[in-house]
Amino acid sequence: MTIVDTAKNRLFIASFTLGLASSIAIFTPHNNDYFKNISRVFLGLSIGGLIAGEYITSVAVTQAKTSKDKHESLLKEKDLELSSFEKKVTSLQSKLKQLQDKSNTLDKALSEALSILNNRTVELERCKTTNSELSNKLKTIGRFNTQEAYNIVRSTYTTAFKKLDGHIEALKRNYPEIQNKYEQLHIEIDSFKNRYVRKLEEYQQIESFNELLDIGMDIQEKVINGCIELRVKAQTILIRYLDSLLENAVSLEEYESSIQALESHVGVTVENLKLEHQANVRAIAQEWVIANNSHVERYQTSFDDVLQTAKYASEKLQERDIQINDLLTRLQELELPFLLPGEAEQANVSNSIANYYLSMGYRLDCLDWLQTDTGYKLLFSTSRNGQRFISSDMLNDKELALPEKLKELSNALNTPKFERSERGGHWYVDIQKWYPVKNKPIEKDISKLWITADKFEKTVQNWTRVRITGGSESGKSPTAENLAVAILKHRPGAAKLFNPQHDSVKNYWTLPVVGISHQDSEKGIAELAKLVDARSNGQESREQFELWVFDEIDSTMSHTKGKKSVIGGNVNFIIKQASHQNLGALFIGQNANVSEYPGMDRSDWNSAINLHIGTNCYDAITNSNLFTTEQQAKLKVIADKLTEYCEAKNDELGLEKTDPNAYRFAFVIEPNKKPYFMELPEFGKYTYTEITQINSESILSSEDGSKQPASSQQAAIKVPNTDYTVAAKMAASGYIGVTCPKCNIGVLGNPKKSRGVNYYPCNHCGKTTSENILKGNK
Repeated sequence: MTIVDTAKNRLFIASFTLGLASSIAIFTPHNNDYFKNISRVFLGLSIGGLIAGEYITSVAVTQAKTSKDKHESLLKEKDLELSSFEKKVTSLQSKLKQLQDKSNTLDKALSEALSILNNRTVELERCKTTNSELSNKLKTIGRFNTQEAYNIVRSTYTTAFKKLDGHIEALKRNYPEIQNKYEQLHIEIDSFKNRYVRKLEEYQQIESFNELLDIGMDIQEKVINGCIELRVKAQTILIRYLDSLLENAVSLEEYESSIQALESHVGVTVENLKLEHQANVRAIAQEWVIANNSHVERYQTSFDDVLQTAKYASEKLQERDIQINDLLTRLQELELPFLLPGEAEQANVSNSIANYYLSMGYRLDCLDWLQTDTGYKLLFSTSRNGQRFISSDMLNDKELALPEKLKELSNALNTPKFERSERGGHWYVDIQKWYPVKNKPIEKDISKLWITADKFEKTVQNWTRVRITGGSESGKSPTAENLAVAILKHRPGAAKLFNPQHDSVKNYWTLPVVGISHQDSEKGIAELAKLVDARSNGQESREQFELWVFDEIDSTMSHTKGKKSVIGGNVNFIIKQASHQNLGALFIGQNANVSEYPGMDRSDWNSAINLHIGTNCYDAITNSNLFTTEQQAKLKVIADKLTEYCEAKNDELGLEKTDPNAYRFAFVIEPNKKPYFMELPEFGKYTYTEITQINSESILSSEDGSKQPASSQQAAIKVPNTDYTVAAKMAASGYIGVTCPKCNIGVLGNPKKSRGVNYYPCNHCGKTTSENILKGNK
């Protein structure tokens, strides 16, 4: 400013001196006109110089002030950054304190865990000492009742595993972060349990007193030691978890060192900022001096350029104002909710709801609408409400009568409410415009379309060669078991099951298992074919009826690779000849076609009874060579009605398709008979424990002392039924909490009622037992 004022003063003095001299020259009397004209020119220049100097200095002062304000703003920003940096340092110090507290907590938890481990070790030694003392005392007692020995060993087994399970559950409850780490340990515990369940069963068969003592003590010791080792493993998992937390923690010395380094860095940064600030001030002063000198040197610049620049800047300002107004208009439009185009009722109702809620302070964007059986469903989004959380209670506020307003805006039969779609992330309103059409199937009409389940046994009792197909989880195996038991009840004999899925959690078979792999099934099919051939040649007696059951036949074909044609040939031979030799065969698979049986065509299966469960009936109807196009159409119409009926009944009762009591049907094609549909009984309706088995080795003595083979009726002997045997032990008021008669391990839980009968599920094997069986009634 000093330089500008000095320049301004010098220009004023020079202009004033020039003007004064010119005035004197003008008013001095003389006859030289040329001299007077020159004086007038200098007088004009002096006046112009005064005006130009005043204008240029005012412009320079204005720009200098602008530059000064800019740099002062920059200095304020730097001060704010410095303040923010100081706040970060304070925050880091607070976090350091929190981490120190957490480290102390972890140290305390680790100490507690080590204390628990030491206690468990002491307990282990004490248990070993107690076990040794008990062993010595037991040996001095002498011979005692074998049942008491069994009870002692069983009690030791139960108590040890209860303590083990309780310890692990306590650890999982106290440390939920590592629950998944105990899954492998649970597998090891289950394996350990199952191993000693078998050993306990073997132990109950021992009658020698010495073996009873020695083996009983050995089982007790191994069970107790094994449970303690598993508890130690569980504790080890916890200790490793706590160690990992300590490994990830940072020591106090490291945090203090980090804070000191940070404070040092902050000090250096502050000094650098101060130096940079001083350098910026000096640079600003120099730039300001240079700029003012430049303005002073250009004070004689043409005023036309200045005016043109001002006009151009004014035009640009006007254009900017127009753009700002346009952007403000567009911003106001964006504040409005998105509406649906068109004049459809759904669009108008959706737009009316959006506009009404906008007046309530909610922005609902209209997304779409969907047609329903009773009207339509409107979809909205609340994503453009900023950080504001919108809940269903806010959109359905009863105090504001919002549901009634929705009903008024949409003219709906119901009182609509907003509901959240968690998967889609949007809101929807269900508008009911008309009442649903009820078209519930009538049971008496359905009964004309199929053979009901109460006639199942009578229908299948004479079947021998059967092919069963069904999709995944359609109930093929339970249906096959019901069928096999119903056949054997009327045709006493032996059952042989080949089940490659023997170790599956879905294994609910009760038939005797003789094969547990696909290789076993392959050998079994070959063995059955040889048996059929031997009986047809008289090399084998036909007296004994045998029912062979092959599950997962499709998978067996896939696992045999190059042997498909051989197996297919054996199957073809069996289904054509087995019934003539007093033999039965059930083949169970998923595929309703015959493509999985190389060497066989559809006509070959016409010699057997084909039972197709559920949706497999459609493939069977389409691919069969027994029906005309018109017959196929009629059969599919019946299948549609039965499918609809079963789904409606299951929905009504809340039953899944895998539920034992769910409604199911099958399509049956018998040789030389019209095809028909049948209702399938619930799973477990027939079990192998209900039937009468044939003792093929029993011999009857004649009056003359000679021995002859017994007939099939004479050789029939009753096998004790576990269901009936345990029924006598059940409480008359119910069967909850009693031992499962199917597996003899689990207990029965709360029953589920189906068709008026209670079914009690087992918490171990998962099988259900009806109250009729538990009461001893068939």
